[in-house]
Amino acid sequence: MSTQKVLVGRRTLILLYALVALLAVSTVFYPIYYNYLSAQTNNNPEFNNLNDYLNNYVSTHTYNNSEYDNLKDIVDLRKNKIMINNLTVIRAAEDYHIEIFPIQYAGFILVNLTASTTDQNFIEVSYSSQWFYHEDYVIIVGNRGISMFPVLPSNAVQVKVGTPNSSTGGNQTFTIIYYY
Repeated sequence: MSTQKVLVGRRTLILLYALVALLAVSTVFYPIYYNYLSAQTNNNPEFNNLNDYLNNYVSTHTYNNSEYDNLKDIVDLRKNKIMINNLTVIRAAEDYHIEIFPIQYAGFILVNLTASTTDQNFIEVSYSSQWFYHEDYVIIVGNRGISMFPVLPSNAVQVKVGTPNSSTGGNQTFTIIYYY
C-alpha cells in the first residue's frame, strides 16, 4: 500500500509541476503576444481607416427617444400610410385599374375593395427592385373583400384592381393602405 500512495503522490506532484510550468510560460508570453497583436492592429492602415470611419459615424449620428421610438414602430409594423383612399373607378368589361407607388420598408399592402358588379373582382400585387422581381399575388374577392399582401422595399409596387371576365362594366371603390 505504501507504493500506491507514493505513486499517487508522484502523479499528483508531476501534474502540479506541469500546471505551474504552464502558468509561468503563459505569464511570460501573454504580454509579448498581446503587444505583438496591438502593434499589428495599430500599423494596419485598413484597420485604422475602418476604425476612423466607425468613430466618425458614432460621433456624428445620435438618435433621441422619439427617433428611436419611430424606428422601433417600423420594425414592429405599427406604422401605416394610406396610399389610395376610397378611389372610385368606372370599369369597362374585362378591364383593370393600376396604381404604382414606392415603399421604403418591408410590410404589408392592405386593399379594401367594393364593387357594384357581382362578378369575380380581383386584386393583384407585384413589385420589383434592382435585385429581384416578385411575381403577382392575385386574390379573387368577389364584389366585396379585404386582402393583405406581403411586400419588400421597392421603387415600384403595382396594385391592379379589375374584373377578369365581366360581361358588363361597373364601379369599383378601393382603399390601399401600406403597413410598415
